[in-house]
Parts: sequence; C-alpha cells; structure tokens
Amino acid sequence: MPGHARKDIVRKGEIGTYHTWSRCVQQSYLCGKDLTTNIDYSHRREWIASLLKYQASVFAIDIGNYSILSNHQHLIARTRPDIAKTWSDEEVAWRWKLAWPTWINGQWIRHPTDEEVEKLLANPRKILQARANLADLSWLMARWKEPIAKLANAESGKKGHFYDQRFGSREIADDGGLLCNNVYVDLNQMKANMAQQLEDCLYSGIHDRMVAWREREAVASHKKFHEESTDDYLLEVGDVNRLLADCFLSPIGQGGPLILVNSMGEALTPTINISIVDAPEAEAAPDPAIFDDGFEEEVASELTEPEAPSSLGTAEISGETSPDASSRPAPPSEPAVKQATWRIHKRLRRSRRRRASDHVMLDMPFEQYLGIVQASVAQIGADAARPPPEEISSTLHQFGIEPTSWFAALENFETWFHRAVGSAENLAAMVAQKGKKWFQGIRACRTVFG
Repeated sequence: MPGHARKDIVRKGEIGTYHTWSRCVQQSYLCGKDLTTNIDYSHRREWIASLLKYQASVFAIDIGNYSILSNHQHLIARTRPDIAKTWSDEEVAWRWKLAWPTWINGQWIRHPTDEEVEKLLANPRKILQARANLADLSWLMARWKEPIAKLANAESGKKGHFYDQRFGSREIADDGGLLCNNVYVDLNQMKANMAQQLEDCLYSGIHDRMVAWREREAVASHKKFHEESTDDYLLEVGDVNRLLADCFLSPIGQGGPLILVNSMGEALTPTINISIVDAPEAEAAPDPAIFDDGFEEEVASELTEPEAPSSLGTAEISGETSPDASSRPAPPSEPAVKQATWRIHKRLRRSRRRRASDHVMLDMPFEQYLGIVQASVAQIGADAARPPPEEISSTLHQFGIEPTSWFAALENFETWFHRAVGSAENLAAMVAQKGKKWFQGIRACRTVFG
C-alpha cells in the first residue's frame, strides 16, 4: 500500500479515531522464533503490551484495540485533546516526563523528580507543546515504539532502525468502520497462524477483553451464590487483578458514557476524567481504574534522599583543627547541592488512571461483539461471499454494514481501505474537508457501508 502524508489522515488537535500498524525492518522479529537465527523472541511481546498499557495511563488518548504479531503490531486509538485541556500545567509537565519510562525488573518505570517537572513548568511554550503532544497520535506511537527498538537492538547487538520510520495509519470515520476495523485487528493472529482460537491470541485486545469478561461473569455468579447463602463473600486479590485485565482499553458495552463530536472534531459531551490533584489524598474516592505504579515498593531506595556533600573542610569534618586554622580566612562555601525530591509525583499520581476516559469505544454489549468476532473466525479460509448468520446480519445492519460484503471486507481489508474506513458519505465529507477530490477506497466503502 502506498504511503500517505500524515497530515492528510490525522487531524491534529481534534478528536479522531485511527488504526495504525508498525512493521519491523532488519528482518527482525517482534516476537516468536526468528527463522534465520533460530532465536526465540517471544518475551518481547510482554515489553510491547506492557508499554502500551503504561502509555495508556499517561496520554490523553483512548486505546480501543491492539494486537502484537511476529513482525508487526496493530493499534486502534482515539485522540482526546479535550481531556488534555482539563489538565493543569503542572500535570501536563508531570505526564510529559512520565512518557519516557525505563524497563526495570520486568516493568516500565518513571518517577519524575520535582526539579524535572519545575524546569519544564518554567517554560510556558514547552508546556503548550507538551499539552498538544500528549493528545497526539504520532507522539504516542513514538513513545510506544522507541523504547522497544532500543531494548531489541541492545538485545540483538544491532544498530539502526528496528521499525519502519513511518507507521501506517487510516482514519475510522464512523461506528460501522470501527466495528469492521476492530474485528479485522482481532482476527490478525489467527489469520497469521499464530493462534488456533481466540483464547490463544495472546497480547491482543480481544484476549484481554475475553479474560476480563469471563472473570466478571464468574465473579458475578460466585457473588450471587454467596448472597443467597449465609457465608460471607470475599473477593480475592487475584480476582480483582483479572477484573482489571482490560481496563486500560476503552470499553465495549452499552450504558456507558458516549462521546459525540461536532464537525470541528470537538467533544459535545463533557469528559469524565476530571483530575483530583487538588483533593487531599485521604479524601480521594477509591477508583478501580486508578493506576498504582508501586511507587513506594519499587523505588524505596530512590525515595531515600542522598546526603549533600559537605561544604566543610576535612579538618572540621574529623573534629580536628589545623595549628594555624584561626589565622587563615575561612574558605568560600561551595553551593549546596539540591536534593532530589518527588513531592509532585507523589501528589499527582492519584490522578493517573489506567485509561484516558471511560467513554465507550463501541456502543454494544460485549457478548454481542464477541459473537460477531467468533462468527468471523469460523469463516476464515471459507467462501467470503457466504452471508453471516441472521443474528449477526441484524447487528451489522444496525451499524450500516452490508452483511453480504462482511466477510469479503475482512478478507480484503488492507487492499480495500486506505486512508479511511467507513461509509462513503462520511468519506466524501472528509475529502471535502481536506480539500481533496477523491480518496482511494471510496468505492469499497460504498460497497460495504453504503
């Protein structure tokens, strides 16, 4: 697929939903076994997935879906500049410093010092740019990919680019395009023969959602049983962790807060991700989506403030006095070394949630979405002209999708949809907005979405 200028696809400063993909160079493998060297790089999938989860708690960007394959990765994300506007300058500076973590002891860690945050705060121009960057798709991709490239190159003893310099992207124009794009991403590992069933699609959005959904179902049944009995019900810590397995992803479900966007890409509904940085820590309401970075446990030694070098002379430190000390002028005092502190980080980390907002990515019950994915899995390698089951077709109609073209759209997704995916009417509006005459792929969109 030919590349397109990023400015023709991503609308900076506006709310927009995009599908991105990044491929390796150097015949490198993100994960799995490299057939040329017979080295297994499966552990790198954990690096990539955990870094995405980390950055989801830092950027003003909703993460809708992802999948990590052997030599490339997919992401569906919704930019949220409206959320970044609600952050104070101090929080913007702190979050921007958080966006540069280090892989330490199996996790991504970054604890900005007060000095780092205050230095950035002292430059209003940089704060303005950082606020925009924290809701920028290109910056999210850079902060997701660069640390992985450095780790992989260090591990392999190589230099140079690990990923293609550019990442591919397409805009998702409406809910129909979003549904189609999501299912396409969810099928990727199975189509690549990396998994035989959805449960085996590790390090992917569909796997995370299925784990969390099944745990919610099991816990709900378990709780109902105990409520009907005389025994006390206790939720195990392991259950809580599994219930939060997909909480960095924007929800798929009904009844959640919707986000409506006007023609200028501005939110018509207020964001619910209001920071609580000014509230006393003891009064802050518990939030299951609050991100616990293990600050005290993981970096206890980092919090121990180092002693500043003494400005006293050697004789004075030892308690001894030189014979002629009284006759000599006292040496000039050396400037005191500023001790590192983390007061800002300790205060603001209570405002850091696992995801940018709770606005749903797809407004439909997850069970219904899972049924569509499972029906699409069953069709892999079969006749693409075969229509989906009736219950699936009914849902597709609701999303403006022609059921008879559904399987063909999933099979030919990469070649049919280029700069954008969605209804031909919405793509025509994009063409006019960008001052273009035509977008490649409008004919396919007209066939699939009407």
